[in-house]
Amino acid sequence: MLSSLLLSILRERFPSRGLVESTPPNPCAFFPGTHPSIRGVSIYDDGYELTVCVDDLTHGHFAEYDDALPDPERSRRIVDNVVEFLDALFADRVAVWGQGDAGGGWYRIDLGAWVASRVSRSSCGRGRGHKASRSALMVNRLVKYEHPDMT
Repeated sequence: MLSSLLLSILRERFPSRGLVESTPPNPCAFFPGTHPSIRGVSIYDDGYELTVCVDDLTHGHFAEYDDALPDPERSRRIVDNVVEFLDALFADRVAVWGQGDAGGGWYRIDLGAWVASRVSRSSCGRGRGHKASRSALMVNRLVKYEHPDMT
């Protein structure tokens, strides 16, 4: 499973972020939020991909679709992409937003481009049925501001 590779890296990379480990159907990894508006970041091991949920605002699927890769390399790439995203998220280089049941998304501020947009939140653990506010959030400091696309 991807979680065995992921968890060893998360323990080493983020030792002071409060990592909570678990087994399915719970997230394999959970990082508590650093602001009252965000309860945390959850990572689910779906076997062939990892799903990262930023509270109930949004989620993203991290997978590798190159069928020519051997399984160990495919797993390594998936885990590396999740760790790269978490590095950016925890360093305030990712803006995250969500709006009611319309979905949400994120973008990498440091890349100047939308990485994910209009992603459904319906399958993110505690996100089921919860109405998020119309704010965009920097996830580490979590400074709220109105996103220009949310009128």
